[in-house]
Amino acid sequence: HQVVDVAGPAAHSVPHLSQDSGGAPNTLRLPSTACDAFDAESHQPAGRAWVKELSSAGYSCHVSEAVLRANLARLPPRDPILILADGGRALPERLAERASNELRSEFRHVGDVVALLGLDIRLPEWPSVELAACAAASTLLLNRYSPLSALLERRAS
Repeated sequence: HQVVDVAGPAAHSVPHLSQDSGGAPNTLRLPSTACDAFDAESHQPAGRAWVKELSSAGYSCHVSEAVLRANLARLPPRDPILILADGGRALPERLAERASNELRSEFRHVGDVVALLGLDIRLPEWPSVELAACAAASTLLLNRYSPLSALLERRAS
């Protein structure tokens, strides 16, 4: 099976310079999303090195439909695909349906795996199921800004 991580990544809350400050110096606002926070952090002197390196290499935390579409097309056909999502971000339904038809594959979420296996586990235990499913995957599409993807990449190499 294949795994695609579309979960919203965790980020430090780094303030942005406010665009609507009326020209007042050092007016800040809090980031509205994790990716917004990564973008702000990449421009801060105290930003983490790995965030700055990814940004300067051209990586984007915001995964567009075009990027997903291009990468989904690289997956082998007829393999089940597990989509990792955090509830805040999911694979766009239109894209999932089109890709599922083209790849002749079923797209599943961790809840589907829990139900298919008849597991009696609580919601906080689901990350363990995700890790187990990812460990058995033949292909991983990872997000360099996602802590789960970073863990999976380290374990795979």
